[in-house]
Amino acid sequence: MEKCYCPNCTGQTKHNVIFEKLKRQDPLDDFKWYQKHQMIECCGCENIQFRIIYSDETMVKSFYHDGEGQYPDHEYFEDHKLYPPFITEHKILRNLYCLPEKIRIVYNETLEAIKSGSYILAGVGLRALIEAITLDQKIGKGNLQVRINKLVTQKLITQNEADRLHAIRFLGNDSVHEMDVPQFSKIQIALEITEHLIKNLYLINVEVQKHLDAMINNYGEFRDLVFKIVFKYSKEEEKTLEEILDKHLRRIEKSYIANYEEKLIEEIKSNVVHWLKLGEMKIKKIKGEDFEVQYYKIFPNQIDTMISSFGDISF
Repeated sequence: MEKCYCPNCTGQTKHNVIFEKLKRQDPLDDFKWYQKHQMIECCGCENIQFRIIYSDETMVKSFYHDGEGQYPDHEYFEDHKLYPPFITEHKILRNLYCLPEKIRIVYNETLEAIKSGSYILAGVGLRALIEAITLDQKIGKGNLQVRINKLVTQKLITQNEADRLHAIRFLGNDSVHEMDVPQFSKIQIALEITEHLIKNLYLINVEVQKHLDAMINNYGEFRDLVFKIVFKYSKEEEKTLEEILDKHLRRIEKSYIANYEEKLIEEIKSNVVHWLKLGEMKIKKIKGEDFEVQYYKIFPNQIDTMISSFGDISF
């Protein structure tokens, strides 16, 4: 067992060698070398990597002195390479499937350039990533400098953030026009800045929707919310939309509720929504006044049947 860098743990951890194949020079060859091909497993997260260890007689690390001015033995150093390649102390963004396709492609290809040490391509890729984001946000015409500034005027980023993006623009321009190879430290910072931008514009809301009671801003989110609530019912019931939503009602602007409910009723009638049925229209007293209110029938067994036909769905 020895320590090795684990890209999943982002640090040096103990690893077990679970397979090894040793190759060395032919016994008749004068030049001495060996190469180990290993599969190693992190003792912490159980991440598996492929490692190649190489050494030969030219890779002298130190000599041993025998006390008489002679150096009868040598110590050699080894060259270690790990696969697949990784970026030190970096974790790839989560929920990449939520990104627009073009942004996801540019992001992944930029990471591959960094992992392979292709820093000119990485500099160009980071600049292209900002360009892809401005295109997706429909910023409009103009060069990248103009479009970055428009991100500020449209209140998508702050002026400080724009200044950082301009620094990446300069780095990318130097890479593509001057063939200037940026240092890894610059690439690291530029990657952190662009990932921060991606998180703010695209990914943080995914985490918010999963773990916090975020505001509902469109009908699709509203319908998903109603489904998730209804899914948890264990017996048949008939309730109003307000009763179904309960405390989640606060997540929806009052001016939107009537429109959302109208669309929900349309989809129930057309069987687009088949996990909820229309009940009766009943008179309900609200703040001392009588109102006609739509009730909905909930059938948990039908929901379970529908979900089993699609496979596992987790919430």
